Amino acid sequence: MNKEIIVQVAFKGAIECIVNGKSDISEVKKLTNTFTDIMLEEVKQRQDFAPEVKVPFESEPPNEPFNNGGSSTSYEEKPATDKQKKFVNSLFYQLPQSEQDKYKDSIEPSNMTMQVASDLIKKFQAILDTKEETVTPF
Repeated sequence: MNKEIIVQVAFKGAIECIVNGKSDISEVKKLTNTFTDIMLEEVKQRQDFAPEVKVPFESEPPNEPFNNGGSSTSYEEKPATDKQKKFVNSLFYQLPQSEQDKYKDSIEPSNMTMQVASDLIKKFQAILDTKEETVTPF
């Protein structure tokens, strides 16, 4: 444990003693030192009896992929969000009819995953960007 933290806790304890009327302000340093010594001794005793814990990835890489506590379903398998589905549809209906015919089966909302939605958004935006570039001003 960090000794600086122990000293801060001891100082807080000394201040509480003063605020609660159990000690005088002139004794802050003495109380802080006393509390620090008591806590350091307690930490030392606990460390003497504590079993050594080996942290696996300090010496060897972890065997399992990192999981931040979220769902184990991958991005490719998770269903698309309503926001994604709406955005895909809004882009789809801006496409030329020939392009809509190509992708009409791909935008089925019940089968759409996050990955599929992301891919379609990129494709549709690329098609629309290309379409805007080919339009010539009069």
